[in-house]
This record gives sequence, structure tokens and C-alpha cells, in this order.
Amino acid sequence: MKIWVSVLFLSIIFCCNAHSQDIPEDTGKPVHVLQFELLGHGGLYSLNFERITTRPAVLRMGISYLNTDGFWAVKGFTFPMSVTDLLATDKDSFAELGAFMTLSTMDQKFDVWVGPTFGFREQNIERGDGMVRFFFSPGYSIRYNKFFITGGLSFGKGL
Repeated sequence: MKIWVSVLFLSIIFCCNAHSQDIPEDTGKPVHVLQFELLGHGGLYSLNFERITTRPAVLRMGISYLNTDGFWAVKGFTFPMSVTDLLATDKDSFAELGAFMTLSTMDQKFDVWVGPTFGFREQNIERGDGMVRFFFSPGYSIRYNKFFITGGLSFGKGL
């Protein structure tokens, strides 16, 4: 499992091109971003795809798989999804405000996590450059009827 996660992480890092083509700023096309998220809505990690619309709003969905042994023995998938609105603070910086929902199948028990999300993003969305974002999300587990707090850090590249 450790080797598989390492290979996945390294392939994400090295698959990005060293030189990107300039995109005209008036295309009006939505920007797509592939991102790797640590400690976020998907749990320990997740691989996410997002689409930035012309509003600008962000539609995000992802997947995560965890299979561990020992004291923290868990096995299963999570499917994080979120919708956030980007509020510009300057040309390449945005505050994010939105909501998330994560479907979880950890230990063969279905659960749904929901809540608001608040964050900050650094990215030129007109060109689809690299992206860094961090966020904070209080959440609620429907199966366990409990509140929790999560937050994370994402790194991504425009497609």
C-alpha cells in the first residue's frame, strides 16, 4: 500500500509539463484543475478534479482510498464533493465560501459528511496556472450523529 501511494503521489508531481502554452485571457472557457489534497474532505488524502466556471464558482469532486492495518485499521473509499464561490481579494488570490458533502464507505459502513467550507486560494484562474489552497470545514457525520472539524491543504495544476 505504501508503495502504491508513493507511486501515485510521484506520478502526479512529475506528470505536470515544465512548459505550458499561453491561453488567451478572453476565451471564456472554464478552467479545469487536477489537485492533490491533504487532510481534507476526503480524509487523509484525496485526488480531486475541479471545474472553475465563469461566475467564478468551483465544482469539485474526488476520490480517496485507504487500507491500513494496526490500531487505526480502516479500509474503504471516500468521495468528496464541494461547491464553492470564489471571492477575489486581488488578481490571483481568492477567498472561498461554500459547502461540501463526502460519501464514505469506510469499514463497509456507508456514511455522509456535510458542512460549510471556508478557504483561501492562490491561482491565476484566467490562465489555469498552478494552484495552492488551504481551508477549514466544520462538518457533521450523519451515520454517527457527530460534529467534527477538518481542514486541509491542496496543490493543483490547471489542465
